[in-house]
Amino acid sequence: MHASTLALALVSCLALLHGATAACERPNCAVIEGHEVRCSNLNSWHEYHPHPTNSHLYVQCTTYGPQVMKCPLHTVWNQDISICVYER
Repeated sequence: MHASTLALALVSCLALLHGATAACERPNCAVIEGHEVRCSNLNSWHEYHPHPTNSHLYVQCTTYGPQVMKCPLHTVWNQDISICVYER
């Protein structure tokens, strides 16, 4: 079995074990920390989602699918304004 096929099968199995649905497929969807993150428009680099478990991270939709991004030091993601803001 090819290494990339094996890796994809492993990721799919882990996603199912963490409660994600089998319909979550790249590039529109990724399982991050056991949660599905879906992009509605892969041509827009201006679609963002909060990271499911870490407020210092966010998810940016790209043509490659959802990508986890880091907020700068001492900031957290604010989904209402789609930007990292200083912690209170």
